[in-house]
Amino acid sequence: PHAPQFLPQWLTIHIGHADIGSALVVIPNGTRITGTQISGSAVLRHRDIRFYHAQLQMGEVHFAVAGSLHASEPLRLAASGQVTWQPHGQPVWRLTASAAGDLDRLPISGKILAPFQSEVRGEMLDLTRHWHWHGNAEVEDFDLRAWHLTGALGAIGGKLALRGEGRGFSARGTLVPAGLKAGAFAVQFAGEYSRQLITARRIDITHIGSGARTIASGTIGIVPGGPRLDLRGTWRSFRWPLVGRNVPFRSTAGDFELSGLRPYDFSTRGLAQVPELMPGLAAVRADVTGKLGADGVDVSRARLDLFRGHADLHGKVTWAPAQRWDVSGRASGIDPGRLRPDLPGSLDFALAMAGRGFKAGDPLDVSVTGLSGRLRGVAASGGGEFTHAGQTWTFQQVRVDLGRTRLALDGRLGRTADLRFAVTAEDLSLLSAGARGRLQADGAISGPLDAPDIRVNAHGADILYDGVSLAGLEAKVDFDPSSRRRTSVAAHLRQLRFHRRAVHSLDFTVDGPASAVIARLNAQAPGLHLAATASGSISRGIFGGKLQSLSLSGAESLRLNLQQPVSLTVSRAASSIDQ
Repeated sequence: PHAPQFLPQWLTIHIGHADIGSALVVIPNGTRITGTQISGSAVLRHRDIRFYHAQLQMGEVHFAVAGSLHASEPLRLAASGQVTWQPHGQPVWRLTASAAGDLDRLPISGKILAPFQSEVRGEMLDLTRHWHWHGNAEVEDFDLRAWHLTGALGAIGGKLALRGEGRGFSARGTLVPAGLKAGAFAVQFAGEYSRQLITARRIDITHIGSGARTIASGTIGIVPGGPRLDLRGTWRSFRWPLVGRNVPFRSTAGDFELSGLRPYDFSTRGLAQVPELMPGLAAVRADVTGKLGADGVDVSRARLDLFRGHADLHGKVTWAPAQRWDVSGRASGIDPGRLRPDLPGSLDFALAMAGRGFKAGDPLDVSVTGLSGRLRGVAASGGGEFTHAGQTWTFQQVRVDLGRTRLALDGRLGRTADLRFAVTAEDLSLLSAGARGRLQADGAISGPLDAPDIRVNAHGADILYDGVSLAGLEAKVDFDPSSRRRTSVAAHLRQLRFHRRAVHSLDFTVDGPASAVIARLNAQAPGLHLAATASGSISRGIFGGKLQSLSLSGAESLRLNLQQPVSLTVSRAASSIDQ
């Protein structure tokens, strides 16, 4: 058979330098390849061509290569060089590659240098008929910020198995976004590329640790200011954060659409749960629309079906350069009975919330206004503002009226306090589940919590709370730990019951400056009477002094008396008596 050849055996052509404006090559399968701005030098012989410093432009792709061709069946070649792809308005791609083989099987290896780093090894097969290819890539430092997208994922690395034929290609493997600190994701992609458009038949991403999964399809356009997206998909078993035992947000399932140029239009519909805020509550249906940018999300409308009512909200979440968020809107028909079955009702109110950061303890501001409706058959009204930062809560104009129950709260509570309160409750169960009775109290607490300045007046009747019952309560407290004013405490309790024990009456008084107080206790229980007097000082919540007198009397000639004063120490944690 006739052996393939480039030139007659007697002919050799040396090309010192040549420039060609354009050239068209049609390979046997009909594919047309056009090149422009072709230049280089070469030596052509009978069965070999060696080319040096060859360059050509194919659309937005520039090749600079050197290598050789050998006339055989199939054609053999060896080449190495650089490829630069500069799509308009997009990051520049740069890679180096080398290949050695033939048109039936051409092994190739390369390195992507920009816009990320990756090593690629594979084979191009059957190039003259039905060409296809496969390979493996080790990805390093893939960062979406190169496309002006979010940097929250950080540098992405991993390994991918690649395949393609004609315009179609696929990828499968694992990737690790360092910024999420959540471990590896299993990823799959199948689609094709043609004329600056990636058509994604399937994008499948699964977080290996949690099982959270999203599946999408659509198009990705390589355009100035892009990429331009038109994607639709679903998710299931989503949680945030993706790792750890504390999971403040879950979504069992939902779907989404993402379209346009940055900032992208998006819409989502799904089921969401916030266990810390709504423990035991079934998933809430949410319908959210807005825009997604590189540094945050702008929510134009979020409609939530919750507590047998609805909430229409809007807001913004920003993660760069600083983490901030705010949400505001109005809720209507909210039934607290979904959280506490003993509090059925229907409430309407306006809500505004804002925060800096997404971790527990990060600053939080909440404002509720225009509270109205009914709760357990009585009218409800009120509003107020509170903030939380670290260990400190601040309350401003918090006012709640529930029928004949009223609550007012202002001030600050943390390591130190500056708090003013007033409560009038005809039914304590409105304020705390399981509680019963009536209470009227007002006062103020200020200073460090381990030695607070306290002024309180309280009156109560028929009180039940946490297994303790009380028929009556009268208390007046004016306590100054600094001794700048005289401390005065007077408390009278009637029919106190706890742990199957009963006290008919209990009177307790404290009088004098904190540095030299006198405390008296009188208690009557079935068959018993207790009286005691102590003197000493109170500092940082600890009483230290002398038990001056103690008498205990009861039926059947029970008579106990303290013969002489003894040392006495009393704190919230422990008490001790010592001679």
